[in-house]
Amino acid sequence: MSVGKIGSIRPDWDEVRRLALAGTIDAIVAWAPDRLYRLAEEQAAFAAEMKHKGIKLHFATSPDADLTTPTGIFHAGLNALMAQHENDLKQARIVSKKKQQAIDGEWNGGRAPLGYKAVPSDPKEPRSKYKLVKNPPVARALKKAIGTAPAFVDSGS
Repeated sequence: MSVGKIGSIRPDWDEVRRLALAGTIDAIVAWAPDRLYRLAEEQAAFAAEMKHKGIKLHFATSPDADLTTPTGIFHAGLNALMAQHENDLKQARIVSKKKQQAIDGEWNGGRAPLGYKAVPSDPKEPRSKYKLVKNPPVARALKKAIGTAPAFVDSGS
């Protein structure tokens, strides 16, 4: 189970929370705190839900969190703030990179525009970036279709 995208539906996580709230489990084991929540608000809501349930959080890569004590809640909240900060920095880097690619006239990915196809920039490199090249058969068909389309007439309304 992983956080996935912020705000995504997570049925497995919802089930773990349901079991914890019902008192069926008394601990949750995860790889790291950011596998449970990425936003400080999510962590605060989770800690509030679990505070009186005696739930302990055990992590493989960081210290455990005890949501039954003020210090445990503080440390869990601090970890959530750091995870959120890391996520915000990553998002800012990606946005900056995509803006620079657009300024440089590079393709930003997604579906290739009609009349083009995406091909690896370096076919010998498996993780190569893709570039757009014309797809001649589709481009010709598109040009022919546009050429035979009726011209737009402004009706003035």
